[in-house]
Amino acid sequence: MALRGSLVRLPPMWSPVLTTSPRILAVPARQTHSTEDKLKDIIQAAPATAAACGSAKPAGKLGLRDHHVNTLEKYLLVWGGKFKSVADVPELVSQDVLERARNKARIKINIWMGVATLFGCAYMIWSGKKAHREGQSLLNMNLEWHRKVNEEAKVAKEKEAHHVDVAKL
Repeated sequence: MALRGSLVRLPPMWSPVLTTSPRILAVPARQTHSTEDKLKDIIQAAPATAAACGSAKPAGKLGLRDHHVNTLEKYLLVWGGKFKSVADVPELVSQDVLERARNKARIKINIWMGVATLFGCAYMIWSGKKAHREGQSLLNMNLEWHRKVNEEAKVAKEKEAHHVDVAKL
């Protein structure tokens, strides 16, 4: 029965005075970092990471984004206009430079494929008009093929009939 009296004296579940929990108010708001802050952190950490890996200094601006280029990528960098010759391309190139070279190469290839497609279409139009002038059509070609196949079948049937007559005698 004593429990009944203590339940009456409890504060209500929701109070207009405290809308948020004091525990939530004690935790500071989470700080968000901008991309510049993250890059600064990476740049500051790069010498420490390079020293831990045994390298004296990072190869590029950040030290973490460099890429060992292979022969194809060297040619892409030269074709993209970043370097004058394959011999001028360094062993380590930043990922940004390599991506730009790949994008330029991809665009050039797509443009040349489009030009080749247009030339192919123009050639097909020209050859179709030429065939029309000469009187060629798919219908005539199909009729000619069927005539030829039927004649060959007729000759084969006559030969077989001739062999059967010879065998009867």
